Amino acid sequence: MPSLAALLGHKIEIVNIYMSWNEPLPIDSIEAIAAQGAIPELTWEQWPGGGGVNQPSYADSVIASGTYDSYVNAVAVAARTWGQPLLLRYAHEMNGNWYPWAASVNGNTPASYVAAWRHVHNIFTAAGASNVLWVWAPNAGGSTPISQVYPGDAYVDIVGMDGYNRSNGTTGYQAPPAVFSSLFSSVRTVAPSKPVLITETGTSEQAGNKATWLEQLFAYVHAQPGLIGVVYFDYGAWSLDSSPQAMAGAVQGLSGL
Repeated sequence: MPSLAALLGHKIEIVNIYMSWNEPLPIDSIEAIAAQGAIPELTWEQWPGGGGVNQPSYADSVIASGTYDSYVNAVAVAARTWGQPLLLRYAHEMNGNWYPWAASVNGNTPASYVAAWRHVHNIFTAAGASNVLWVWAPNAGGSTPISQVYPGDAYVDIVGMDGYNRSNGTTGYQAPPAVFSSLFSSVRTVAPSKPVLITETGTSEQAGNKATWLEQLFAYVHAQPGLIGVVYFDYGAWSLDSSPQAMAGAVQGLSGL
C-alpha cells in the first residue's frame, strides 16, 4: 500500500479485503491496514467462497432464522474488541443474480434479504460493535430495484456502488458517468441523507483507453455532491499499474483532489 500511494502521489484512505462466511475476523489484516493510516473495509460474503450461486444453505431466510447466530456474534465481538473504525460491506450486489444471498435466487426475496441484513446488524448492535459502519452496496448492473432491498436508514451508514467498464470489443466502452449515473441517482433517491462511496470499480486495457477512463473516474467522483470517494479494484487486469499510461492517467485524475 505505501508503494502504491507513492506512485499515485495520493494518500490511500480505505483498503478493502474479503472474508467468506465461517471465517474469523482477519485481525492481522485489518490491523496492518490501520497501521498504514487507512480505514479497513471488510467485504463479508455470505458463502464459504466459490461453489456458485446455488447454495441454499446460505439463503437469506437461513441467515435470518438464526442458524448462524453464534458465528455472527463471534465476529461482532471480535470487531467490538478491536475497537477501531471498520467499514463492513455485508452481502453486496444483492440486486444481481450471481451470489447466493441475491434477492432473486435460492428462494430469496427482497424482503428476506432485508430481514437477513437487519438480523445480522442487530447482533452487532447487541454485541456493542458501534465502531462498525455498515456499507450497503448494490451493483450498477443488477435487475432487482434497489428500493426493494434497502435495509433502511437505521441499518445503513454508507451507501456503496459497484460497477465496471466491461467493454470487451463486443459491448461498448462505458465512461464512468455511463457506469454510475443511473445507480447514483437511484441510491440518492432511496437514501438521500447517506454518504455514497464507489465501493468496487475498474477498467482493463482491453476495455478501451484505460488512462482516460481513470482520469474520468476521479473527475466524476469529485464532481458529484455526496459522493465521498472510490475504492478501486486494484487486481489482475484491473490493476492501476497494468501499463505506464494507466498509472499516469490515475495520477493525473488524482492530482486535483
